Amino acid sequence: LKSRTEFKLSPLDNPTAASLIEGYNLMRGKQIKIKEGRQVEVDGERKFPTMTSETRVLKFGLDMAGRKGLKFYTVDYKGETLSIAEPGELRAKFAEFFPYCRAALFFIDASVLDTDVLLREQIAAFQTIIHDLRDCVDKRVPIGIVITKSDFLEGYSTSNPVELISGLGAIYKGRRQEAFTRGVTRVNRRRFGEIWGRTSERITRTLGILVDSMVSYNLDFQFFVVSATGGLAKKPDGSVEPPPDLRPYGIERPLMWAFKRIVFNKRKHFWWHKVKWVIGLCILWAVLFSAVNLFHLLFWTNDLTRGDKRYYERFVHEEEVGRKMARDFKDPFDDYLEHWANVEFFGALPLRLYANQQRIKIDLRVDSSLVEAATDESEEGAGGGGGAAGSQASTDTRDDYNQIVAKVERAPTAERKQLYEDSMDRFWDNLGQVGEDSTSISQKLKNRIEAREKTYYEEWEVFDEPIAITYEITGIGGDERVTVQIGGGNKVDFTTHSSLEKEVTGKMAETIKFWHLNFETEAKKEMKIEDPLTNFYPPVRDGDGFRLHFEADRNIFIKFNKIEKGGS
Repeated sequence: LKSRTEFKLSPLDNPTAASLIEGYNLMRGKQIKIKEGRQVEVDGERKFPTMTSETRVLKFGLDMAGRKGLKFYTVDYKGETLSIAEPGELRAKFAEFFPYCRAALFFIDASVLDTDVLLREQIAAFQTIIHDLRDCVDKRVPIGIVITKSDFLEGYSTSNPVELISGLGAIYKGRRQEAFTRGVTRVNRRRFGEIWGRTSERITRTLGILVDSMVSYNLDFQFFVVSATGGLAKKPDGSVEPPPDLRPYGIERPLMWAFKRIVFNKRKHFWWHKVKWVIGLCILWAVLFSAVNLFHLLFWTNDLTRGDKRYYERFVHEEEVGRKMARDFKDPFDDYLEHWANVEFFGALPLRLYANQQRIKIDLRVDSSLVEAATDESEEGAGGGGGAAGSQASTDTRDDYNQIVAKVERAPTAERKQLYEDSMDRFWDNLGQVGEDSTSISQKLKNRIEAREKTYYEEWEVFDEPIAITYEITGIGGDERVTVQIGGGNKVDFTTHSSLEKEVTGKMAETIKFWHLNFETEAKKEMKIEDPLTNFYPPVRDGDGFRLHFEADRNIFIKFNKIEKGGS
């Protein structure tokens, strides 16, 4: 790693540095001798490092480009420590290292793949380690299987990848042993030839039991093929030694892979910790928000239901409504608006606007009927000689009131209530300030209010009251037809190039349906008015109209020429 720019590895203490240098010099055959009072480097016999005889903790530091450096420890132990044949005295002490483990690299000599007994023992030892990791470490750690001395493997070449599960081979992780082996073999055969494909199959099939153990523990695993020397040199006696030119291949990749996984997992756990709190707060907020809205739906909306029932059963059919009766009609809407959670924050703004709109309708009805009745009496009282002044005063009063109504209807919904109340306060105040005729109108208005509020009105059902509406539909093209139906009543077809007037009958509480048929494309669209009481009567008056939208603006306009109600 000395020449690498993205990673810099260094020992953190003298025993670690001495161990590395000793093994490196031993394989190169370099020795330090005293010659003529000086230490000199001489060539000697090239040897492999001796087998580990005692457990050592090696300490390293890793500096990564653009990231904070990391410190890590590894344990160099003799194989007997984890042997299943001889449990070893150091196993208990070695297990103390597990809780601090963040990655595991299992090393298997390539020559062991040709054995049976030794391979089984190593696999069993590794399976034991996986179980120990499961019990000791709260998070699943990545596992790397490192095949050392891979230059013994058939088809080995430095052009082959160090990672055995490369490219698309990763998608076969988590599958059953046979499917995993076939998938990894297929990918390596296509990319690196038939020979290396057979070697991949041999490795994954031979270690199939270990693969199953890793899959059941964690899918974050990888196979590596490495060589510490890049080959072997044979002695005259047939034994082997390190080659004169050490060409290590891939030995840094398992370590770098482990550290990338560690950094990734640390970052993942960090963000998961943050996201977990965010999700928890969101769930808490959703529960609280839903609880308020559920309470709102179960209890507070009853006020609106109660107000609508009074409004549609009585108010729209009363000929005369006084202020006292109007207060009775408005009380349910006032009760709804007083609840603390009926605010925009909890999504109740449309219902608040609706409640205010109903209150305004009631006020408009009361004030309008009072103005019309009083001005009518004023005109009648001023009839005959000299009645022009009274008639003019009545007309002016009506005009003033109609201007207020028009101004309120044009205003945004949220501003109508306050605008109407302020305008009507000025209207009543000004009635008695413009002359004798207006004073007479004002007094008659007051007298009429007092008389009305003493009147008692009985309730009656009107939801099934018949209704007949005469329509005039314009804007229908030659290849179009519009059909209208109220509830289960008769259907009326409008098929014309110009306007045509027809009558549709039904009942007030029933749904009004409109169908649009395009003969050219045979496309049929439907439009429903579920609540005609609210949408057509009383807001829609004779002479008014509205535009039909069948998922597109077809410029079809319906004008109401006459609206008639039957029953009582």
